[in-house]
Amino acid sequence: MRPLAELLWLVPLLLAISVVVGAAGHEGRPAIQASIGRTLRAFTVGVLGLAVVIHLVAAILA
Repeated sequence: MRPLAELLWLVPLLLAISVVVGAAGHEGRPAIQASIGRTLRAFTVGVLGLAVVIHLVAAILA
């Protein structure tokens, strides 16, 4: 449980990177960059949701 809590600081960083990558359109490839941004954002939200669920289950079982 402790390593997961130590990695949670990465969530805002990944979310910020996804927003920047999604917003920055490279000439000729804006769709690819937007897709990468959406993928990173979905991954970040998924990791955050998983962390919340794990913490809730741990609190209930404790």
